[in-house]
Amino acid sequence: MALLGIIDVDAFTQTCYHVVLQVWATVPSPVRVLIRPKDLLAYLIFRTSYSRVLRLGYSVQSFLTRVLRRPLPPPAYLQSVLGFLEPRFAQLSQVTGLIYLVNVGISGLSLIDLQIRPGLDKLFTKIAYTAYAGYFCNELRRFILPRWFPKLAEDKRRIYIVDRSSTVVIWTVTSILILDLVSQFFKVPLSSSLALGGVGGVAVGLAAKDVVSNFMGGIMLLLTEPFTPGDMITFLFQGVWIIGKVERVGWYQTRVRNRDTRPVYVPNAFFVSTMVTNMDRITHRKFEADFMIQLDSFEHVEPLLEDIKVSLQLFPKLDLLSPFRAHLVGVGEDGLKVNVLCYFATKSLDEFLDLQQRAYVEVSRCIEIRGLTWAFPRRTIDVRPRELGSLMVEGMVEDAMSRQGAAATRKPRKLSPRKIRRITGTPVPPPAGGDGGVVEADSNPNPNPNPSGGASPN
Repeated sequence: MALLGIIDVDAFTQTCYHVVLQVWATVPSPVRVLIRPKDLLAYLIFRTSYSRVLRLGYSVQSFLTRVLRRPLPPPAYLQSVLGFLEPRFAQLSQVTGLIYLVNVGISGLSLIDLQIRPGLDKLFTKIAYTAYAGYFCNELRRFILPRWFPKLAEDKRRIYIVDRSSTVVIWTVTSILILDLVSQFFKVPLSSSLALGGVGGVAVGLAAKDVVSNFMGGIMLLLTEPFTPGDMITFLFQGVWIIGKVERVGWYQTRVRNRDTRPVYVPNAFFVSTMVTNMDRITHRKFEADFMIQLDSFEHVEPLLEDIKVSLQLFPKLDLLSPFRAHLVGVGEDGLKVNVLCYFATKSLDEFLDLQQRAYVEVSRCIEIRGLTWAFPRRTIDVRPRELGSLMVEGMVEDAMSRQGAAATRKPRKLSPRKIRRITGTPVPPPAGGDGGVVEADSNPNPNPNPSGGASPN
């Protein structure tokens, strides 16, 4: 304190200021342009102080809560508003550093006599801060909605619609503001920029029609809301039935996790032209069974059906206001066909499977109580007893008759003179027509047909 009384603070501050100015005057002008001291000083101050300021504010909030003796203590730092702001300010400091580097680069290009439009650095600064403002508003919306509107957070369908629609609104406004900044920089009316953007959008849409169709499909899913994340859906995709839970509905595609935990990525345009069953929005599940009883059970049919109805009416989840039937619906070759139809007021598949199992057991019990049996497909085979000897004789007779028939239908063979001489062993003169004639072979191909040993007649 004595030292402060001796030193004149104002004079010391002025002296330091003049020293800094003298040192800065010695810096070359191009370097001063590149450094941009105001922007650099603002970046350094913000970079080094935002975290300390936020944590100091949280400490003050906790102290005031204890002093005022409020019943609810403040939330944890990361769950509080100040804790939410800290990572966003860290991102803002990164954006500020990027803006500084780009502006330094623009200043350096202007020093080497490149034709750069004046005010380009300011345009880039405004665009960067506007884009970050849109991002910050979107993140703030995600932080505020579930905390300030807890009932809305409990309804996943409403929160999904609000989340998507607010995102579209925020980024649409941000895009229009950025387009307005560009229009002002180039001194072009905003309507002309929008028209140019529309023409460019048409060109891009024609070049990437699949992307555009999937994007429009995402908008239709947002508006029509056939399903939301967390719903169990069923649909036919490329000839395969997909049953799974919706995990995410994006602007381009939807991710569905099927029963074997495999993720299925479906383009949004597919859902515009296909039928989707949302299993989470059903109110009942149908139980229908067809079974056969024995043919000689006509007099027991009506009591059996009445027993089945009484037994099923005792089920806790059975909806009596929905169709409830038990009828004889047909008479077949194997038995009497009975149909049972009812609805259970449940959406859970596991609970329905338990109820279905109990219903089958009850039907079987009613059949057994009435002394009836299930009818199964029957086939009658008529086997007539025959003696083994008669079967063998009949088989031999049939074989002999078949051999005789084959011999009777056989045609006589025609042999050449050379083959006849080879078979009989005697020379045979050629026929009058010359060599190579064909004669009919004798039925007895004995090489020596004359028992006396003489020459065989021709």
